[in-house]
Amino acid sequence: MARSPLRIALLVEARDHASFLDLWVRRRVEAGADPEVAWRTAREGRLAAVLDDEAVVVMLAAIEHQVVGFVVAAVGPLSVLTETRALTVEDMYVDPAHRRRGVSLAMLRALAQHAERSGWRHLGVNLDAQDRAAHRTLARLGFEPTLTRRVSSTAALLRRLEAPFAVGQRAVLQRRRVQRARGGVAGCA
Repeated sequence: MARSPLRIALLVEARDHASFLDLWVRRRVEAGADPEVAWRTAREGRLAAVLDDEAVVVMLAAIEHQVVGFVVAAVGPLSVLTETRALTVEDMYVDPAHRRRGVSLAMLRALAQHAERSGWRHLGVNLDAQDRAAHRTLARLGFEPTLTRRVSSTAALLRRLEAPFAVGQRAVLQRRRVQRARGGVAGCA
């Protein structure tokens, strides 16, 4: 049985916005968000503002006029300290019924071609640190790790910073536990 042709295109037509919003909501729900909250976010206009931003590129993957995936990328510097600009994938999603059929790779190919035509020499990808399959796939495609981004809530960070003694005390206790486990501290049984 022949596969239906896969088409990847920039999101430029207003009629495609609804398909994008639908897939975006499904992606959020799949990630654990409440469906009503996801739809409210979609309707509040935040996504519309992103879609109207000239620095944002959105591509849709369609099979037989059914949108089955999207990729959202943003143009910006690789780092605020360098002049090198890149197109960075912020989000990518493929409908579960259409996964493992090359849709993501086709979207990456189309995005890389768009980046090359637009003069951006680098393509970056932001992805979940725990997504091992995606990391392996991207490594095989030539993506190299350039940085590790760690995130903390400001409240949690301030709690830890305001209690340096507690942090130091935890470090001492941890060293003692390690030494005990190794059997090397006299008087600790």
